[in-house]
Amino acid sequence: MKVAIIGAGVAGAAAVKTILEENHQGLINHVDVFEDRKQLGVGSPYEPDSNQLLMNSYVGDLGFEWQDADHYLRWLQDHYPEYARRDIFSPRPIFGEYIQDYFSPYFEDEIIHVVHQRIHQLKIKSPKSYYLYDAQGKQYGPYDSVLMTVGHPPYADYYNLLGQEGYIHHPYPVEQLLSDLDYQKGIGIIGSGLTGIDIMRYLQDHYPITIDHPVTFYILDQPFSTPKFERYAEDLVFNLNADWIDKQLAQSDGQTIPLEAIFHQFEEDMEANGVDWKSLVERYSQGSIGEGLMAIHQQNRRLSILQLYGRKLTAFLPALNMALSSQDRIRFFKDFMGLFEHFRSQTPAESIAFILQGLKDGRIRIVSGMKAVEVNAQGFTVVTQKGLRYQSGYLINATGFDQNLETAAQHDPLINQMYQEGIIQANPLGGILVDWPHTQVLSQRFGRLEHLYLTGHWIFSTQFGNNNTKLTYKQAEACVKHLLESSRDI
Repeated sequence: MKVAIIGAGVAGAAAVKTILEENHQGLINHVDVFEDRKQLGVGSPYEPDSNQLLMNSYVGDLGFEWQDADHYLRWLQDHYPEYARRDIFSPRPIFGEYIQDYFSPYFEDEIIHVVHQRIHQLKIKSPKSYYLYDAQGKQYGPYDSVLMTVGHPPYADYYNLLGQEGYIHHPYPVEQLLSDLDYQKGIGIIGSGLTGIDIMRYLQDHYPITIDHPVTFYILDQPFSTPKFERYAEDLVFNLNADWIDKQLAQSDGQTIPLEAIFHQFEEDMEANGVDWKSLVERYSQGSIGEGLMAIHQQNRRLSILQLYGRKLTAFLPALNMALSSQDRIRFFKDFMGLFEHFRSQTPAESIAFILQGLKDGRIRIVSGMKAVEVNAQGFTVVTQKGLRYQSGYLINATGFDQNLETAAQHDPLINQMYQEGIIQANPLGGILVDWPHTQVLSQRFGRLEHLYLTGHWIFSTQFGNNNTKLTYKQAEACVKHLLESSRDI
């Protein structure tokens, strides 16, 4: 069996590793891995860049050896001892070096063939017969299976600024794209999530950002998620796990779990942990500057418990999401996901403290109520909902990924070709539609495409919560296992 893997980031590397470990009967005898970058296993989030870019997980929560929690910690002790502590946040490029070291031996196997080309087209000649084409039109295949581990969608361009001089749409790697700005013209950042804070940390380290030449964050409403200030290590009552899901599904003959049942179990767990979660929502749900100051000053233990609960829940989010009825899933994404992600996707407290100090010193400004952007000879004018106008020579995009397949596909040749030809279709909740739990593509023209798999943020609305290296790894692993098991049955 001949297999193609498109993309050699974490998911692609995990697929390679799983093939070599699980292919006991030799069903797969040839694997082509398509990756236009020279660095394998890393992917764009962890590529070489400034060490000002921090991971959003503690050192003690990272690593790919599930039975060895300190695998990454020991690697740091050998290579970067200054970061070898469980309760700190290491730089993203350093974690990228760890990933590369971890996966590099698997790419040396004789059945693995790395092709340093970017794939622009996928064609289906017959069932389970896939052909790939690079930018020059060279054909590869046929393949019995294709694993599309293609990374994340493009960044959103909500203000139609792509191509305008002074607009930086995709800010990474920051050392290449942000190292030659004329800071005196004024620098603005659209959005204030983790990407925006990454950018600000780099700018502050690279330029003389002062009260006379501040950086301005332009946002819609409130700026920050909750700060992660303590790695809570005590026992935690947590019942929304795989056993609970299986039991609930058994009671409903394998159909669905009501959203209310999930809420009820969450509330019981919070009560057992001594947490009044509603009061935490009242106190910390807006993400305001004042809330950030209060959270860092108070070091609220109950907030740490709620945050840890959210992090533990991440592993079970895909199963919980797909156990909901269609109506409940839509209701969750529409009414509750914003608040849920506000508490689950925390910002390192040191990053929040850095921003707050910058506000105090006048090096940082925050302008809320962003409505529109006008392009002019001096750069850009940002207009707020109240009619206020702010001039900026540069605008750096930090708005997150575009989940609308209609617009997002235009920035990726492969995704666009597959979308235009009806090979893939949009998930109504965002991204690309796949089946679950195998994440095979559900095609408008062909129905379920056997052994054509898709992983990563394109399927976030199905594999909810997968902005996490371990979930990305595990789904690629699951795809390979399904491919092998279903092929044995033929």
